[in-house]
Amino acid sequence: FAGKEIRVREIRAAGRNQQAVEFVLRVPGKMERMYRGTLDVRITDGVLVPIVTMDREEAVASVVAAETLGGTPLEALQAQAVVTRSYFVAGGGRHTQFDFCDLTHCQFLREAPRPGSLAAIAAEATRGLIITFHNKPVASMYTRSCGGRTLTPADIGISSRAYPYFSVACALCRTNPV
Repeated sequence: FAGKEIRVREIRAAGRNQQAVEFVLRVPGKMERMYRGTLDVRITDGVLVPIVTMDREEAVASVVAAETLGGTPLEALQAQAVVTRSYFVAGGGRHTQFDFCDLTHCQFLREAPRPGSLAAIAAEATRGLIITFHNKPVASMYTRSCGGRTLTPADIGISSRAYPYFSVACALCRTNPV
């Protein structure tokens, strides 16, 4: 398409039959990431909005890699995979045009980890597992470092009548802030 101008309100990048493909999304001076999925670019209020649709398990592995530190034991990565997947299943719809963004207020999503990486192994080992309460998925909230005490949804202004959350002290985060 070099030198050609295309005028549309939305464009989609995908493989044959709308299948997932690997692509690089680059915003000059801000970010560059490789994804596997489909890419829709929309214009909303004069702003380009890229929307990546990807396999949930690949997204889980991506979040596990982004939200944990190198050297994290496999068991902890598996726990992170389960809470991440639970949040994806229960917590969609935070935005009007898509379910989640890749910022920390939704899910800290980055490039998918390489096959065979511990994050990918953790996601595969827990494939499909989610946390439930009264047979409903729990939007399990977490953070890489809680600063010494976890917060409840009410602490940050989110209603959580569907299931109980409790604040707990965390000596690890208090003594080893990230």
